[in-house]
Amino acid sequence: MRVRLVSIPLLLSLLLLTSALLPACATMRSYGNVQRDPEDVAQLSPDCESKFVVQLNSVDGTSLRWYEASVELLPGQHSVSATAAAPMAYRHARVTHTLEFDAKAGHDYRVSADWHVYGLRLWIEEVSTGERVAEAVDNGPKRPPVSAYH
Repeated sequence: MRVRLVSIPLLLSLLLLTSALLPACATMRSYGNVQRDPEDVAQLSPDCESKFVVQLNSVDGTSLRWYEASVELLPGQHSVSATAAAPMAYRHARVTHTLEFDAKAGHDYRVSADWHVYGLRLWIEEVSTGERVAEAVDNGPKRPPVSAYH
């Protein structure tokens, strides 16, 4: 049986076509598809420099699409569902929390994660000051009562 090799120019053409068709990481506008000035909205994004994978799942009950990495918010109270997962060495360390916070116009917020004594901690911080505006801590693994072992 002969294996037929594909030419390099053809592969490059296919790669270029595929990359042109894929959307870039987009920003979800939680207030609709109206363009607003940056000083009128708040920006929320996951911490891309973290050693954990942080993903925004939904904001105010609206799920983000697979290509949306950040969210523009109107000022006011918001509910954010986010997931943090540890690297593969700790494959069972994964937590999802809903965080409530008050977004201020013109501010940038970041969802971050880190280890806590009981597991993973997830929080939202104001980027320029580092102030935490919302936080949730995993309570660790759920264990059955001691009587279940007898």
